[in-house]
Formats: sequence, structure tokens, C-alpha cells
Amino acid sequence: MFLTENNFIGTIPSEIGNLKNLTILQLGANKVLGTIPDTLGNLDNLFILSLAQNNLFGEIPQSIRKLERLGELYVQENNLSGLIPPSLGGCKSLMILNLSHNVFQGSIPPELLTISSLSGGLDLSYNQLTGSISSTIGDLINLESLDISNNQLSGEIPHTLGECLHLESIHLEVNFLSGSIPSSIASLRGMTEMDLSQNNLSGEIPVFLETFNTLQLLNLSFNNLEGAVPTGGVFGNSTKVLLQGNKKLCATDPVLQLSVCMSATATRRNKTSYIISVAVPLASAVMVLTACSALNIICKKRRIHFRNRLDPPSIYPPCKELKKISYSDIADATNEFSSDNLLGSGQFGTVYKGTFKFEAHPVAVKVFKLDQLGAPKTFFAECEALRNTRHRNLIRVISLRSSLDQMGNEFKVLILEYMGNGTLESWLHCSKVDTQQNKRTGSRMLNLGSRILVAVDYLHNWCRPPGPLRSEAEQCASG
Repeated sequence: MFLTENNFIGTIPSEIGNLKNLTILQLGANKVLGTIPDTLGNLDNLFILSLAQNNLFGEIPQSIRKLERLGELYVQENNLSGLIPPSLGGCKSLMILNLSHNVFQGSIPPELLTISSLSGGLDLSYNQLTGSISSTIGDLINLESLDISNNQLSGEIPHTLGECLHLESIHLEVNFLSGSIPSSIASLRGMTEMDLSQNNLSGEIPVFLETFNTLQLLNLSFNNLEGAVPTGGVFGNSTKVLLQGNKKLCATDPVLQLSVCMSATATRRNKTSYIISVAVPLASAVMVLTACSALNIICKKRRIHFRNRLDPPSIYPPCKELKKISYSDIADATNEFSSDNLLGSGQFGTVYKGTFKFEAHPVAVKVFKLDQLGAPKTFFAECEALRNTRHRNLIRVISLRSSLDQMGNEFKVLILEYMGNGTLESWLHCSKVDTQQNKRTGSRMLNLGSRILVAVDYLHNWCRPPGPLRSEAEQCASG
């Protein structure tokens, strides 16, 4: 019986309970008044019952427990009141239950949270529910969507919520929930929406949220959260993360509009270090930085003896001759430092792929984490090192920027030529992940012979000033 979106008025007749074979009853979006008749419990073949968007009042009848085949129940947007009947737990086949936008009071009955068949969604939002969330919520192992927002719930988020492995959407906003975000949520890897805003949650933002690759919305605003905000994953995109109203939060990236972390403890957020993505067009390219480090003493010694000789012309321009690029240019190029543009993150900086309107090719944008001890010094050291190091296969410095961002915070960035053949680390120290990626790209880790060739090539041709291979090698061995 499909009677939705008409202008029916009056009450639901009790005689409707005589339709014993009825499987679908839809009376939604009408002007029906009165209470839900107790005789609906006689429709034991009913699978879908929709009474939504009417003017019904009173309580849900206890006879509802008889509908053991009921799969979908919609009574949202009415004036129903009283307690949510524990008898709903008798509807063992329920897949979708929507009681939202009513005036239900009291606590959420634990019996309701034991209906393991609930999969499509449980919506109790916009009521006047109180009390805590029962730990029995972990029994909803098939649930995909949970919305109990805009109530007056208190207590902590139950640890058992992490047992609902199919959850994709959680809305707990606008309640009085307290405590920290439970670590068990780390198991909910398929999450697309998580809204915990406008509660009294405290503690730090869990780092594991960085690994939720499917998250499209993370709203933690207006709580009492504190500490450093993670930098990876969804936290790299300010359009997907809402954190305002947490006065004790700080950020290590300019992407989020928060105060800069002053504590060095924020370094624990970055457990995995990445190196700027560079090209490896020739086998010799990947060993240059290692060779430079090992042979730095050699080159310095030889410069003492050749101090009066002219240096070969630099392949990089002085810093003052580099192209001037504004903060807004950098923000536009990286799509506001979007996580989709993120190449990697290390102790002193985060690297994004960017495209400038005035550059024909993509660039690598390294934003320095200036709250880290030694980061400002690292910025100038990298600029100088890349400007002075001589090798035909090192990436080109395009520009640098040292100024303030739009929030008035200090902002330093190094803009480099972008190359897409993976990281230097993956070519020198190949992990399992790198091995799988290299199989797809046809690249592989350098063997010992290739590494020696790189060192020999640098010693013979590129160390400044160049000298006889034998004497340089002897100095290297002795040093």
C-alpha cells in the first residue's frame, strides 16, 4: 500500500491491522494525526513500514515487537514522544531504523543496540535522549551508518564502537560526550564521515586518523581537544577537516588555521620520514648526495690548495636571482596544500606537488616545519647546499620563499624541480612497499657496482676542483 505524498488527514484506522498479508505500508509525507494504532502489531508479514513526515504523537506501541519480519521502519519527523520502547529489540530482522526528529526522551535502550541485523542505518538524531551510550553498541557488527546527534547524551564514547567494523558514517555531534576519542576506532578503516563536534571531548587527536584514506569529512570542532594536530592523510586538506573551537590545539602545517605548535613533542607525529621526490634518469643520479656527504672533507681540503683558481660556473643561480613567488602563488599551485598533492613528510618539512601558471612543468614544494628545533637553519642550509653542489643530475632549484603566511605565521618554502621516479631512499634502501612499486615502474634498488660507479664519477669529474682519480681515491681511503 503506497499512499505517500498526498494530503491525507485524520488518524490511521485501527482496522488496518486486518490486512494480514500486507508487506509494505507507506503513509509518509501526509497530514495524518493521532497515535500509531496498536493493531499494526498484527501485520506479522510487514517488511517496510513508513509513517514519516506526519503529525503523529504519543508513543510507539509495545505491539511493535511482534513484527519479527520488519526490515525497515521510518517514523522520523513527527511529534512522537515518551521512551524508545525496548520492545523494538524484538524486531530481529530490522536493517534500517529511523526515529529522528521527534521528542523521544530517556536513554537509548540497550535492547535496541543488540539488533545485529541493523545494517543500512540507525538514526536517533534530533530528539531529547539522555544518559550514556551503552557498550552493547558493539553488537551492531553490520551497521554502516550511525546518527545519534543533537541529543543530550553524556558519558564517554564506548570502546566497543570499534567492533562495528562496517561503519562508514558516525554522527555524534551536539551532545555532552566527554573523555577521549577511543583508540578502538582505529579499526574502522572504511570511514567516510565522522562528526564528533560540539561535545566535551578531551585529549589529543589520535594519529591513526591519518591512515583513514576514505575520510571525506572529519569534524572535531568545538571540543576540548589539545596538542598537535596530525599532518598526514585527511589533515592535509583543510576542506575536509574542521577543528575550530579547540583552544588548546596547535598545528605544525600552515594548511590548518591554528596556532603553530611551540613544543618539540610534535615530532612524534611524524614517525615515517620521507625524502623529496627526485628523478633517477641515470644510475649515477641517486648516489650523488651520499657521495657529497662522504667526500665533503676531501673537497674542502683540495679547495685550500686551489683557493686562487677560478671556480667553475655554478649550475644554479644565486638565491637573489631566483624567481620571486608569492605565498598565494604557492597555495594555488598546491591546491591550498591539499593532501591529494602530498608527496611526503619528514622531520623538518612537508613536500607537495604543485603546478604554477608560469611554469611549464610540475614542481616540488617543500614547506618547512618551523616549530621544529633546527628547521630554520635547515632551510638556509638546504638552499646553500643545492645552490653550490655540482652535479648534472641533481634537481634544479626554482625558487625559495621566506615570509609570512595568510595567518601571519612565519613561512619558509623551497621550490624544486619535480621528478616522478620515486624517492632517493627507495633506491638506496628498498622496503617491501618500494619493491612492489619498483616492479610496476621497472626500477630497482642500486647494486654495489652502480654505487661505486657513482662515487668514481663524482671524484673524477664533479668534485670541485676535479683532480686525478688516484689521489682523490687515496684521500677518500685515508679520510
